[in-house]
Formats: sequence, C-alpha cells, structure tokens
Amino acid sequence: MIKKKSGKKRKPRKHLTHRELRLVQAFLKAKGNITKGQAAVEAGYSPKNPTQSANQALAAIREKAPDVMDRLGLTIPLLIERYLTPLLTANQTKVFAHEGKITDKIELADNTTRYYAARMAFDLQGAFPPQDPQLAAQVGVEVVILDVARPDRSAINMTPTNGAKPAKQKATTSDNGAKPDPRPEQ
Repeated sequence: MIKKKSGKKRKPRKHLTHRELRLVQAFLKAKGNITKGQAAVEAGYSPKNPTQSANQALAAIREKAPDVMDRLGLTIPLLIERYLTPLLTANQTKVFAHEGKITDKIELADNTTRYYAARMAFDLQGAFPPQDPQLAAQVGVEVVILDVARPDRSAINMTPTNGAKPAKQKATTSDNGAKPDPRPEQ
C-alpha cells in the first residue's frame, strides 16, 4: 500500500531543531578540525550519507539564521554600527623591547583587519557577483559577437543631394599614383 502525501507543505520552523543545534555545537567544539560528515554523525544524523545530511542541515540553518539573530537582538544595523564600523578604522600597536624592557611603541593602521572589514561590508551590500554560476549568469551585461561579413555597399549612392544633382566622380587614380580626393568638385 502506497502512502499519499498531502498537498500541504510543512511550515518552516523559525527555531533550530535539536539536531541542528548539536551540529553547530559539534563544529564549535572541534574548532574547525572536523569534517561536515563527522559533525553530522556526532549530532545524531544518519551515518549512511552524513555529508549530504550536514549540507541539508546547514542550508536550513542558513535560512533560519536571520530570524534567530533578530530574536537575539543582533540586527544588521546594530552589528554594522557596533562591530563592523570600528573595524574599518582598526589600529595595531607594535611594541619594541630590548633586554626584556619595552623601549618604544608605535600605533599603526591594521590593514589586514580593515581589508576584511571592507570585504564584509561590500559583501553585505551585494557588491560581489554571486557564487552560484546560475545566479552569476543573470548579473551583468551579455555581449553577443556576430561573425557576419559586411554587405557590399558599393552599389549604394551615399552622396547627399539636397535637391541638387550628384557631383561628378573624379578618376580613381591620378597620374602620380596618389589616391583621389573624396570631396565633391565645386
């Protein structure tokens, strides 16, 4: 007996499921030294296709992330104002020591931090092309180059008439071999 699916789609949850939370915790606990598949198995997903399960769970987490962040008070304007904007003017302090004693210190622009902050700001603004090739194909200008021979225009009279008779053509070559003057005679 075949079970029929109802026509209704499930309403997406706004909260992370327990397994999704455990997947995030597995990544955080391992500090990046774990594969997606290992994290999925540790979070309770089936070991049959763990990488696929992890990718699907991460896609669901990505969709829910804005709602979760808003509930926590981490709105985009607040994050930009409080955390991203100060990074655009970040400085670093270089300290110089001799025989264990600080002799001098200097304040320099932290260009690495500024660079990544600027990249993040541009990314938030959508200034970079999409990573997905199908979406990237929709962005920009399409140039079509046609390799078609130009038509023969020698039979077309291109001389303006203004109601007057067309001017007489000069000879095609002169006695000294120079090209003829293309201007009409007066």
